[in-house]
Amino acid sequence: IEKQVAEHGVQRVVEMQRLVETHPEEAIYRFLLAGLHKNGRFFDAAHEQYKKVLALEPSSFPAHVNLGNIFFQTGQYAEASTYYRKALSERPDSVLALHNLHLAQSESFDFRGAEASLNRAREIDAGEIAALLSRKGAGERPGVVDARVGTGSILKATLGGARLGGGRAADDEDA
Repeated sequence: IEKQVAEHGVQRVVEMQRLVETHPEEAIYRFLLAGLHKNGRFFDAAHEQYKKVLALEPSSFPAHVNLGNIFFQTGQYAEASTYYRKALSERPDSVLALHNLHLAQSESFDFRGAEASLNRAREIDAGEIAALLSRKGAGERPGVVDARVGTGSILKATLGGARLGGGRAADDEDA
């Protein structure tokens, strides 16, 4: 079964790579390819694709968050914080970006900043930040959460040429 899962993952990457090659100016395909690479822990390939998304759409909230998550997962907390702040410049009310920033600040021993980020997130939506903090990452501690685009955003972008949107937490769907 593990071999079948691995083959399925490789096939998904190949198919998405084909879409990127046939639509090089569509940020949505690069974003999805980056996510596949990131989920497979191919951080260099994911980083490259997220940077290309940002070259196409510099204000892409989800790409900033997920690029920050790559830096977080590789122990580069200051760089992660930089990308979370860029995401917050696009969506100042994002509890997701504040959550991830809080974790990066905590890991880099910026406890005042971490507390401020957490308090700001609680002011925006106490329930959402509580739910995010309850998710367990490596070592049974809260982990960073990817932003993603929902199915509706993907359909709009691919059918109508809309810009990459979304920025929801990993379990959310478009309404």
